[in-house]
Parts: sequence; structure tokens; C-alpha cells
Amino acid sequence: MHRALVVSLVATLTALAPVTAQARPDGGALHDRIERIAQEVVGRSTAGMVVSVVDGSTTPLLRAWGHADAEGERPLGTDSRLPVASVSKVVTALTALTLHEEGSLDLDAPIEHSSGVVLRDERAP
Repeated sequence: MHRALVVSLVATLTALAPVTAQARPDGGALHDRIERIAQEVVGRSTAGMVVSVVDGSTTPLLRAWGHADAEGERPLGTDSRLPVASVSKVVTALTALTLHEEGSLDLDAPIEHSSGVVLRDERAP
């Protein structure tokens, strides 16, 4: 039997909004799109899937589908431990590249200009 792939996606709703609007001009809701993806992959190419969409301090979507194992013995829940590895890096990189292409994010500018966060070296006096 093949091993299960459990997917966990963590993204910011505010960063995805421009991507969603551009990729889906008919205005389909993000929740509906994620539900369709889950229906297509869970039980076929993956045993289970967890999606968490975060917008500031709120979580407008936190949902689990399927099982935590290929045998279907352990239901997957939103509190299940998942081997996420570096999945969020891919989502962040694609979002940043899309925003850069749209002109919303200058990847060559210092981080302080776009984030308002002042970085400092902890090793400095």
C-alpha cells in the first residue's frame, strides 16, 4: 500500500486576495475553491488535507478532510499533528512572486520599506 501524503497549507488571506481575484475573475469564493480541491484530491492522491487561512488575528477557515493515514484508520482533525516540512515556503514564495509581478511588492527594496519592521542584528551592541 502507498504512503499517505497529508497536506497542510498555511497562508495569509490578505496576501492571497490579489492572487485569488486575478486567478478567478468570476469571483468564486476562496472557501468554495478549497472545498473543490479537497474533493478532488482527498482519497485519491492524498489520504487527508488540512487547510488553515489566517487573516491577522482571526482564522476565517480551519478545516480538515480525510484521514491521517493511508489505511483510513485515523480520522484527520484540525488538531492533528502533521509533517509539514517546508510547505509554507512554497506558498510564501509564489505569493511574493505574484505580488511582485503585479507591482504590489518590490522584491529589491529593503524589507523595512514594505513591512514597516525595523530589523536589527541581535549580535550588535
